Amino acid sequence: MSSLESAYNNPTAFRPPQTQFELSPRLKKIVSAYQEAGLPYFKSPDDDRDVRFNHIANKRPDTVKKFVVWIFRVKAAPTSKKSSKDSPKEYLVYYQHQTALAHNDDEVSYSGNEGVWSKPLSKLAKTIDGEPERIKPSGNEWVFEIPFTKEKLKEIIDISETEVTQFMLCHAAKTGDSWVGNNNKQYSIHNVDDFINGGFDELWSMSEFGYSTSESSLESWRENQKQIKEAARAAKLQKSMAKS
Repeated sequence: MSSLESAYNNPTAFRPPQTQFELSPRLKKIVSAYQEAGLPYFKSPDDDRDVRFNHIANKRPDTVKKFVVWIFRVKAAPTSKKSSKDSPKEYLVYYQHQTALAHNDDEVSYSGNEGVWSKPLSKLAKTIDGEPERIKPSGNEWVFEIPFTKEKLKEIIDISETEVTQFMLCHAAKTGDSWVGNNNKQYSIHNVDDFINGGFDELWSMSEFGYSTSESSLESWRENQKQIKEAARAAKLQKSMAKS
């Protein structure tokens, strides 16, 4: 019997959140994950806004406008050797603000991250005699849904009513409060051409050395990165010697 012994053989272990409207696609995934884990899901005020906006947007899709505020290219956390060959190495996460018009033409809005959500984990606690006692939370797992491709990145940029100007890099977290890993370290890429065309590792390295500018500098970096790195190391050494 799977799914934690079918939620510990208790059909009332999970109760879906009550709402007068259909759950949004985002909430459907989250609620389903809680159900599979045998844990209750408690709807938040933000979920209510999501559900209401989803209802209005479905009623009047022609009034929907999307505004992409920022986009991250996220390098996936290391996976097991068995699964790494088929797993995407990089994902896209973006923050989107949406508006739509209700039946009375009042504007409603909803904002949130797209492409990432937190999946709950649980375990079946047992008594000292080894008998099942209850299901309890055991952390979370970050789920990234949009594998990076140049085409998908351009598509996200094109859906925005306004120009997207904030492009970021980070490493993914597997668990925890934030989906940004590597001690929340992140870098900005200051022009869209480099963000689309560069490889993650070279863009990361380029940003570490402060080489990203408002004009495309990827080709220059590829040609001169050895000298740039050597000069930076020499300057760092000289500064260290001056302090000693």
